[in-house]
Amino acid sequence: MLTELEDKLKRTEMKAEQYDMRSQQNSRVINALKSSIQQLFIKTGCNSAALTEMLGDSAVTEQNMLTYLAAIEQRTNELLLVYKTSKPEEAVNVSHTGPHAPVGGVTVQPLTLPSTGMICA
Repeated sequence: MLTELEDKLKRTEMKAEQYDMRSQQNSRVINALKSSIQQLFIKTGCNSAALTEMLGDSAVTEQNMLTYLAAIEQRTNELLLVYKTSKPEEAVNVSHTGPHAPVGGVTVQPLTLPSTGMICA
């Protein structure tokens, strides 16, 4: 009976260690995401004052990541629209329905993602 409990305790401790390592890895990924989102937000020239006013905080957190990503997407669409209007002879599709085939017969090569090996067309 005692050895069974000791074995069960050992297995439980090993699982707890695995979960702890997984949690630490996930925390590192989330922190890297927050940093990258903040950099994208700054590089795209998003309006930080408006977002700070809306959120009450200027730091990217797990709770407001999607809000920051939405602001980045909106700003990117605005930049694409400005680009499209400044280059009418080189029409760029900036519709909100998603990517379309490139204009002018340009062929887009699919990307192979290095970490997963998946092909992104």
